[in-house]
Amino acid sequence: MMFEIFFFIVMIVYGISLLVCLFFLFNFILLFINISRDDEHPDSIDFCMPNHRENIQSKPPVDIQVYRKNVLFAGEYFVQEKDEKRDILIKDISMTGINFTTVRPHNFSIGDIVELKFTLDNPMRTRVQEPVKIIRTTDQNVGAQYINQSRMQKIWSFV
Repeated sequence: MMFEIFFFIVMIVYGISLLVCLFFLFNFILLFINISRDDEHPDSIDFCMPNHRENIQSKPPVDIQVYRKNVLFAGEYFVQEKDEKRDILIKDISMTGINFTTVRPHNFSIGDIVELKFTLDNPMRTRVQEPVKIIRTTDQNVGAQYINQSRMQKIWSFV
């Protein structure tokens, strides 16, 4: 009786290890097929296997949401090329960008570099003076991304 139970347990362990080996063999075969198919058809898209040539972490997914803080700060912008300095009203900020409204009509184009100056409402009243790149304009509303993202992420921790 004891031998039969031991034999049954050994057979179960052997069966599980066989299934695991087959699973890894199957994945290896799929990977090999995917690599060789990429060489033949470099523009093909495989939805089952990640592209082995692409660093997946180099491109964040499109649907990542960035926390934006709604604010109402007075500030100013300065365009060095045009020697233009005007007041703005900052509507919201995040770690990656900022939305603001110009008090008077502006001549921004997408891609322009503008320097913003404003003071945060934190207890230390942090003064921010950062260049931004204009990414969106609608009438007097402007959306921009910080040029120095890492510096702004440090400042963002104080907000």
